[in-house]
Amino acid sequence: MVRRPLCVASLVCIAIIFLGLWVKGPPEADVSAWTGRELLISGTVSGKEIGGETQVIYLSNIAFCDMESPDQVDSFQAINTDDTYGLICYMQQEAPPMGATVLLTGEIAAFRTATNPGEFDQREYYLLQGYCGKVSVKEIVSASEEYDVFREGLYQIRRYLAAVLDAALDEKDASVMRAMLLGEKLQMDRDIKKLYQANGIAHILSISGLHISMIGIGLYQCFKRLAFPLPVSAGLAMIIMTAYAVMTGGSVSTIRAVVMFGFMVLAACVKRSYDLPTALSVAALATVLSEPYVLYQAGFWMSYLAVFGVAVLYPALMDEIDIKNKKLRALCTAAAGGFCVNLVTLPVLLMSYYEYPVYSIFLNLLVIPLMSVLLPAGILTIMAGCVFLPLGKAVGILVHVILGVYEWLCGVAMNLPGRSWIAGAPEAWKIMVFYGILLLIVLSGKKIGRKRLSRMKVHVRFLLIAVVVLMMGLRADAGLRITLLDVGQGDGICIRAEGITCLIDGGSTSKSRLAEYQLEPFLMHEGISEIDYWLITHPDQDHCSGYQEMMEMGKENAITVHTLVLPDAYGIRESCAELIALAERNEVQVLLLSSGDYIQTGKLKLTVLHPIEGYQAEDVNENSLVVSVEYEEFCGIFTGDATVESEREVIRYWEENGCCPVQLLKVGHHGSSTSTSDAFLEYCRPQVALISCGWKNRYGHPHEEVVERLEQCGCTIYRTDESGAISVYVRDGKMWIEEYLQH
Repeated sequence: MVRRPLCVASLVCIAIIFLGLWVKGPPEADVSAWTGRELLISGTVSGKEIGGETQVIYLSNIAFCDMESPDQVDSFQAINTDDTYGLICYMQQEAPPMGATVLLTGEIAAFRTATNPGEFDQREYYLLQGYCGKVSVKEIVSASEEYDVFREGLYQIRRYLAAVLDAALDEKDASVMRAMLLGEKLQMDRDIKKLYQANGIAHILSISGLHISMIGIGLYQCFKRLAFPLPVSAGLAMIIMTAYAVMTGGSVSTIRAVVMFGFMVLAACVKRSYDLPTALSVAALATVLSEPYVLYQAGFWMSYLAVFGVAVLYPALMDEIDIKNKKLRALCTAAAGGFCVNLVTLPVLLMSYYEYPVYSIFLNLLVIPLMSVLLPAGILTIMAGCVFLPLGKAVGILVHVILGVYEWLCGVAMNLPGRSWIAGAPEAWKIMVFYGILLLIVLSGKKIGRKRLSRMKVHVRFLLIAVVVLMMGLRADAGLRITLLDVGQGDGICIRAEGITCLIDGGSTSKSRLAEYQLEPFLMHEGISEIDYWLITHPDQDHCSGYQEMMEMGKENAITVHTLVLPDAYGIRESCAELIALAERNEVQVLLLSSGDYIQTGKLKLTVLHPIEGYQAEDVNENSLVVSVEYEEFCGIFTGDATVESEREVIRYWEENGCCPVQLLKVGHHGSSTSTSDAFLEYCRPQVALISCGWKNRYGHPHEEVVERLEQCGCTIYRTDESGAISVYVRDGKMWIEEYLQH
């Protein structure tokens, strides 16, 4: 007979749903055809939040049509409708009540799609949550008088409680407690959020099992003491906790905690033992049935694996370890529990964030116990503030002190060496091996059918764990990899070989926060924690803004830069004064290189072809570094914004020093007609041309005449505005190319 039949049945159902979604593929919806047009939109308000001065409503059951077709407006015939996906609407007006049917006008926009490895895919993220686009609302035409009284009432309670926190606490503390107690994250202090994430304690901002168990069990015990019958106490506590889950947005961790709390009080009512694996699996099934694509979301796996780590892995891992001293045993138990949670969630964490905060285990040993004080203090602040605001402010002092301790601890951790292990995104086979080993440890000594597995020794368990953890960060030698990143209107190139990482440029005039959203995520995705050489071809913003942003991050920057390379042209120290000052502030060495200088490690050689030392030109683009990259039989030329005159200087260098056969050319100045002359192409005759330019950029890059020249030369052309990031691989004399948007 099967043990825990309900648990097994739930897991089987989840597996079937997962396989079905895998066959079906990720969700698809495209509103790009409607982008930029004023639309009349109909839908039902399924949720709403406040983000500063902007109100956000979530529409379901949407329908929309073009305002330029007035014959369709009244009848809503020939309207594009979709019962599956909703819209996120941003407005300055007062949001309609929950459950109301609204008619509004506004412009629809698609969510941003990731075009680089490691970049956050906003479109996929929101599609998995059921939203296909966002709307800037111009006017709310009408809203139905009928609405969901229950959900609107909960929303108004939430807003009132948030207002009490705002009045009782300072702005930063209030933003943290609103996220922690009410699920409001839109107004979360950005610096604190980043600080918590960087140190591995951002989980405290989510409503989790600790919240539900503390509040729910408190209510349950309170009702029991009021002499309510056991079923009534359990029922009332469950109703209130369900309402709390709805009020706070019903996140994955909240739903899990509420369902598991329900199992716990139900077990008490029927006088049965509480079975955690059964409660956990049923909670997971309930979440998946309500929203199947939650199986694609890292938050789902992090939430359930964390409980699995404590409930299943911890007893299996710590079996046979007996500590006599009570205080030491308590400390080791807490540390081991945190270790198991971190261990079992490691692959998911690396798949999502590509790094692991090394000191997070130790931080959580202090942070989590303090949560048992912080949460009641936050609740008491709200309760006292509702009755008498000065009393709420007095209680809020304790909240302020504990949050201050959290911030101080994170600050200390940020200053410690090796605070972050950048392992990169693990391959699928590594994840399978990792969880396979953990499963073996869990099953060690267990009886499977009629056969009992041999018990694994304690030292063997920890040795296997050490091996698979280290395996997650190991990367095989892939030869030479050159990635032309999609930075919009700008340049950004990563060259990786022989254990050396070089960046050429890294700037954009069309994308803000380039370092935070594109450069750093890409480097971390690839497991790169150090940039050995960062070459800035010239100091225009579309070539160096990312470098400036990364240097301005200071200690928050997880990537170490060792050397900044600039062209040794006339007046370079004046024109690049800001770049040099940032380098010196971050203890980055500065090198000025001119034609003939080179950097070599093993089979990788970077040679400067232009400018000559002290080269003087009125046009800053003419001073651009032009670099050749050689590896085995491969040769690539990277030209920055080099002009036709710069190309003449390169040809002179080749005539004097020889030119190896060129396989790859990074086309100069984003494909502008001021570069890539016939004479230059005739001399180097590249096989492949890469063009970095922004989608529908205002300069018209690449210019038609340049494209024609490249085609006449026999080049295969790749463009970032069409392909996203473009990766060139060279190994064992072979070269192949991958386009990110083709995956």
